[in-house]
Amino acid sequence: MLKRSHRKNRKWLRSVIAVIVLLTGSAVTLALMNPGFVECTGYLEPDGWVPLYARSDGSISYGNLEDGMKVSRGELLIVLDDQWPRWNLKRIGQEQKILENEISFLEQSLILFSDHREIEEGELLRLMDADRRLLENSSLTRNELLHTEYLYHTFIAGADREESDLEQVLFLDKLKVESLRVEKMLWESRLDECRIMAPVSGHFYSAETVLSGAAVGLAPSFGPGRRVESGRLLGYLIPESGMRAHIEIPQHRISGCRPGQPVLLSIDARPQWRFAPVRGRLASIMTVASGGVFHGTVNLSASEQILLELRDLSCGNLTARIDIRGRKESGEEESRWVTVRLWERWTIMVNSFGKNRK
Repeated sequence: MLKRSHRKNRKWLRSVIAVIVLLTGSAVTLALMNPGFVECTGYLEPDGWVPLYARSDGSISYGNLEDGMKVSRGELLIVLDDQWPRWNLKRIGQEQKILENEISFLEQSLILFSDHREIEEGELLRLMDADRRLLENSSLTRNELLHTEYLYHTFIAGADREESDLEQVLFLDKLKVESLRVEKMLWESRLDECRIMAPVSGHFYSAETVLSGAAVGLAPSFGPGRRVESGRLLGYLIPESGMRAHIEIPQHRISGCRPGQPVLLSIDARPQWRFAPVRGRLASIMTVASGGVFHGTVNLSASEQILLELRDLSCGNLTARIDIRGRKESGEEESRWVTVRLWERWTIMVNSFGKNRK
């Protein structure tokens, strides 16, 4: 009975701590480590961020983008020099007005010409009918009738030609108006590209700050007079939607890690001796390892106030501890969990245990 109790205690102790003795030349290193947690490094990041690009070349004439500034969705952030698009839109407007007046005049002319042609053509038809009757009564010669018919066909041919010319000019003017309408749309789009609006609400951070990890405020702001190129990444808008953690899990500890496990996060900018760890859940693990580590994401379980404080840290570095014990809700397991919690924040290393005596 006593042996069974000792055996059970030893088994329980092995599940709480692992004793590793390493012989390194003349020294012995004794390490007591908690086997129920996997320690990882990582960093904070927003749930999602929106890149902000310049859509046109030009110098900034209005607005200023600085690290940390808060913006609202639809807010006008910066305006590039738009004199050239404005000049072209004014020119197109003047040309459209001239063409529209000309089109209106041509349409009225066609209506009047059609009315006049109908009257003249009717008179010539009546004249030919009268001449035919006179020819039957021998009151008119054949040549005189042919002359009247010649006048009628000449009038019809001239009227057709003149009406066709008016219609062609009208068609070309309408075609020019349509071309100007398309050109106007292009210049309006160009003018719209000179205005950079906020697609979402959040905080702006320059690309240098986000990608290089530089301190907030060191990157030069985008203000009046500064020139930007089309397609340039100006920075990111970090929405006010929450935070998550990106962690790197060592390959030799990945076997015990599963999505859904509890995670304790200690952020460098929130030292553990002052702030309690931030709790979370392991959301996903990238199955393809790179650089000797697996990549995982952790969803945070924190209050809005803590999330707001974390957002202000600008994606700080952190240490994560994944709880891989998979404890059950029984009295014995709960007791073991409370005991292990005593070791949760500490790793005891005893170095240089003993010396090499000559």
